[in-house]
Amino acid sequence: MASDRLYDLAVRYRKAKLWKDLTDDALFGVRLADGEIGYCSVMGMMGEHLALGVYCGREGLDSYRLLSQLTEDMQDSEIFLCMISQDCLQCSFEMKDALSPEALEEAKSYGKRKRVSFRGRMAFPRFLRYRPYYSPVDVKDPREEEILCLALKAAIAIAERVKEESPEDLGFTYGEPFDREIPLLEPAGDGFRWSKQPLPEQHEIVMESPSLSNEILLGKIKRMKKRGERICETYLFPVLTELEDGSGLCSFPVVLIALDPKSGTVLPDVMEMVCHGAEALLASFATALVKAGSVPSAIYVREERAYLFLENFCKQAGIRLYKEDSERTDILDEIEEDLMSDVGDFPEFGLEEFDDLDGIDEFGMMSAIESMIGQCSDKEIRKMPKDVKKTVRAMLGQGMFSPSVEQRLKKLLR
Repeated sequence: MASDRLYDLAVRYRKAKLWKDLTDDALFGVRLADGEIGYCSVMGMMGEHLALGVYCGREGLDSYRLLSQLTEDMQDSEIFLCMISQDCLQCSFEMKDALSPEALEEAKSYGKRKRVSFRGRMAFPRFLRYRPYYSPVDVKDPREEEILCLALKAAIAIAERVKEESPEDLGFTYGEPFDREIPLLEPAGDGFRWSKQPLPEQHEIVMESPSLSNEILLGKIKRMKKRGERICETYLFPVLTELEDGSGLCSFPVVLIALDPKSGTVLPDVMEMVCHGAEALLASFATALVKAGSVPSAIYVREERAYLFLENFCKQAGIRLYKEDSERTDILDEIEEDLMSDVGDFPEFGLEEFDDLDGIDEFGMMSAIESMIGQCSDKEIRKMPKDVKKTVRAMLGQGMFSPSVEQRLKKLLR
């Protein structure tokens, strides 16, 4: 349950309307209790999504940077992976029907105690934690709440100063989140000490290249006769699925397509939750090969990500690995379309599945989706993968989104 202090600061922040003076790329930093910097983004100048996002440390900042590096020539799966890799805390302001019953009751209880009325468009505070590859969840960790409180307090201090000084005079800069300085606010007494802080360099992005650690399974594969070939590609499903660990969290499945071009069949059961890591998916692939009783002598891929994923395993197993974009691998497009045809029926398929899961209901599902969409800028929504756009369009007009989000999506996806 969010504290009254967090609600107090959220109410003050909304009244300050800092988004009228700062764009979402005008970052500022706050020095956190552990010495890290929380990189803050003020969202709302376009009027579609009011929020303050806090990206903690270089890891958080790098997840923010992923969105600025999206290009139209990227694979759809790569774009979607960037979108679900966000690592941040967020205080957003929503319409009443975008809140879960518990969050709505909590906000109403606070309003009654404090005599605060959440009226108007996007008035209800909501506090969310975004973790890479997971659905967003309400903030419950006291340390995360303290970070949000500090960021909100700093934002309120900035709002006071921009009444008299321009953002540029206060040290705000704009553009891509690289090679520039931003204001840094460090707690000092009842206020903040201001300075400038250069944005750190981005961590090198290293694609995973796992090895098969199960020696027994590897031994079976080495002893099997190798014949034929497989055409492979990894593909991320844009469908939230509840984990089986009892945590109640949801993540996204990633599937390894392994096609036998001679028979036209795809190796079954090569799927893992992306949050479980590359080693788990590789183990599923190796297990499926053994179950099928067929290990290929050669594997063809067309993406660098798939090549690196299989490189060490193929060396271990004595399988030749080739990377090429040709007629041989073009068949993968047809397979992906077939896979996504079910996802295209998302309003029926996805919600039926979630109705059968303990602790997950239709409201919770849609709330998670709406929160994720709300975090994206207009540019990011327009760059969503084609299949994701198709899925979202199918959900419009079904009463699944709040009116403000529905209107925004209709405008951006028409």
